[in-house]
Amino acid sequence: MIVVPDEMFDSTNYDTIDTVEREAEEEIDLKLEHYSTLGCLPLITDSQAVMITSVVALLHSPKFVNFHLIFDEIKDAFYLDRK
Repeated sequence: MIVVPDEMFDSTNYDTIDTVEREAEEEIDLKLEHYSTLGCLPLITDSQAVMITSVVALLHSPKFVNFHLIFDEIKDAFYLDRK
């Protein structure tokens, strides 16, 4: 699941999923060919009134661990096994 604040959307993006796909590649080097997007969870608002959209995707490789984090923008990335 990739979660981004709605302000990450910009005029070059078609929709929320397009925004998240762009952010995933820019921020952790997760390329589109590594996953299939399943859809969005309901919009939530955090304690500071920031609207957040969660997009759920299925990784093609069971353990994608080649994260290349942009540390000034991403605090952490992790793999969570379904088991």
